[in-house]
Amino acid sequence: MGGKLIISEPKTKAAFRTIILPPAMVELLLAYRKGIFSDLMFPSRIKPEQPIDPGYVRKRLQIILERAGCKRVRFHDLRHTFATIASCQGASLFDIGKALGHSTPATTGRIYTHLVDRTHEDLVLRVSDALK
Repeated sequence: MGGKLIISEPKTKAAFRTIILPPAMVELLLAYRKGIFSDLMFPSRIKPEQPIDPGYVRKRLQIILERAGCKRVRFHDLRHTFATIASCQGASLFDIGKALGHSTPATTGRIYTHLVDRTHEDLVLRVSDALK
């Protein structure tokens, strides 16, 4: 709001959760943490007692995507990418929603209706194959 970073509580109780990361990511974060001289995991480079500026994170993401030859996406789009890949790997809306911090699977289904459509289509095709 007004160009200021505001830190607040999450919107729902479900947003308080343990985030499970792949072992390779945990190793990267542990190595990164050794070089940080702040109580924060991601401090501002200019003011280590403050969190990193979200605008800086957005800019860095675009640089990384450009270097990797990927199209530009918003940082929030990474949640959608996670949900889509998880769905394609057979995860339920319940499990995807839990990982994303949604309070109910209905929230996940409403936001990610394309996943529901894909799951429904896949279900129909699997039933059709079973009847052959």
